[in-house]
Amino acid sequence: PPPPLPPGLLGSAPPPPAPPPPPPPMPTGQGFAPPPPPPPMPLQGVGGGPPPPPPMPPGLGAAPGAPPPPPPCLGGGGVAATHPSTTRIAPSVKMRPLFWKPLAPIATTRRSFAPPPANADGVVAKAPSIWDTLQPHVVDASAFEPLFSQKKRKQKATGSCDTGSGTDDKASGGAKSTGAAAVKFFQALDSKRAQAIGILMGSLKVSAEVVTQGILHMDDELLSLEQVKALHTQRATLEELDLMTSHVKAQDSAAAAALCAEGEETADTPGYIRVPLAKPDAFLYHLAHIHRFTQRCECWIFKETFCERLFDCGERVLSIDEGIGALKESDVVRQVMSIVLSCGNYMNAGTARGQASGFDIEILPKLKDVKSQDNSTTLLRHVVSILYAHREEEEVMSCTDDETGSSKQAAMKRRERLEMCPFPEPFVFKTASEHKYEDLEGDLKLLKKDFAEFLRKMQEVISTATTSAADDDSLLQPFKEMMEEFADDTQGIIDDQQLILEESRSEFLAVVDFFCFSLKNTDATPTTTDFFAIWAAFSTDFKNAWGIESRRLAKLRLEEAKIAKQQLKEHATGRRAGASKVASRLRQKFGFNKQRPAPRAADNENVA
Repeated sequence: PPPPLPPGLLGSAPPPPAPPPPPPPMPTGQGFAPPPPPPPMPLQGVGGGPPPPPPMPPGLGAAPGAPPPPPPCLGGGGVAATHPSTTRIAPSVKMRPLFWKPLAPIATTRRSFAPPPANADGVVAKAPSIWDTLQPHVVDASAFEPLFSQKKRKQKATGSCDTGSGTDDKASGGAKSTGAAAVKFFQALDSKRAQAIGILMGSLKVSAEVVTQGILHMDDELLSLEQVKALHTQRATLEELDLMTSHVKAQDSAAAAALCAEGEETADTPGYIRVPLAKPDAFLYHLAHIHRFTQRCECWIFKETFCERLFDCGERVLSIDEGIGALKESDVVRQVMSIVLSCGNYMNAGTARGQASGFDIEILPKLKDVKSQDNSTTLLRHVVSILYAHREEEEVMSCTDDETGSSKQAAMKRRERLEMCPFPEPFVFKTASEHKYEDLEGDLKLLKKDFAEFLRKMQEVISTATTSAADDDSLLQPFKEMMEEFADDTQGIIDDQQLILEESRSEFLAVVDFFCFSLKNTDATPTTTDFFAIWAAFSTDFKNAWGIESRRLAKLRLEEAKIAKQQLKEHATGRRAGASKVASRLRQKFGFNKQRPAPRAADNENVA
């Protein structure tokens, strides 16, 4: 029959047989108690694996506050330092852990490879294991602890410390000690935004206190305009600020005010570690607590960018005025319009389009497309040739005494002046066509609106700072003095720019009427783009045609000079040939061509 079950498994089972006698008493040592009695007999037929290693001794490698070790395995006595004991072992120092696999808590799960032996009565008895025969051993703590205790490590700057479960680098194969629960940081920002704030903090290269002083005193030596813009753009949103504020309020008030980054314990909560804000969050939280940070930054930015915005508006108005002046004050424009009108009336003679007193300026860019009969020139080039000849006559008549004559230097000066196109430059009209009065009026209205908003924010900062000026006068000055002085000067400048814009618009409408320009099939008022775009295109075509005419005439002058030189050379050659003939005739007439007789010998001797 099978052996009886252990007590407690079946309530109706018969009592188990008497246990074996207890082992001899343990020698007295450092807090070791006698081993427990042997476990009950295992069930018959239940197999198991090989005996697992014993459990980790209490106190060796257990971290403070860790869960209790598994229950001791059942068996006989053993070494007191490694055998289960009812007394918890407490070394005086942290020991290096030994990574073994302890035995399973239930002895019946141990696998058996050999069949269990039976006694004389046929009862199968539990095969003894080595753990049943071990004698207890007393550990000499004074010698063991110095050898196998953990090395003391220096704590890092972040405040992390080693844990009881940490391992030595050599024992764990290079794993670093993770330390006790490292001090954590509360982060309300996402990773991408936190990275952007970190870059901003690195670019500032100043502390949060310096930033505060720069904002309060509007000191451009501490903070540049670009840095102020970046701080204003990257400021914390309401949602982020709510998360930070809620977290800070949950912490201790003193630690929250100092934003302590060291894990300190509060007096009322032992073991509590503060969770400070992460550096990017703490930086934004600090900015948000500067007195009226947003309003101060916006006032500062408006003050520094106001002149630039006003100057840009004035420059665009000036560009339009230059285009208007080029058309009203240029005599060449009038000459060109007169030549085109005369040529057009001549070409349209006998038709309904003839005898015109004027024409729409939209035809001007199309003059380059009107070809001559033999396609050798265009109407625009013909107009340019007429004006060029007229300019040559004026140039000759206006020459000074030093520039008259046919000297090479005087000719070079006249040619340089003639090569310069007298028509207004294309960029003048092109720049004027890029700006509209509607856009300028809109920008000026926006500037006025921003100025009104600036006044409101300025008064808000001053009013709130006045209430606390008794405690801190830096909240009020120099902000109040600088902003009020700027506000007094700015109002008059905006009003003057408004008058300039209105005068420019009136002059533009006048020049549009001067050229009788209107849009087709609509009663809308022409814009600067509609009007000046025509003149920009025509000016470009006219300048190109002027260059072509100048090069054509220069080439013609060169060919004429070559022909004149050749004729002069031929004339000189003819004169030399005629002179030779005359000399030959004279020699023949007076006998200069007869040969002289040879001298006699006596004459030669006398000469010698």
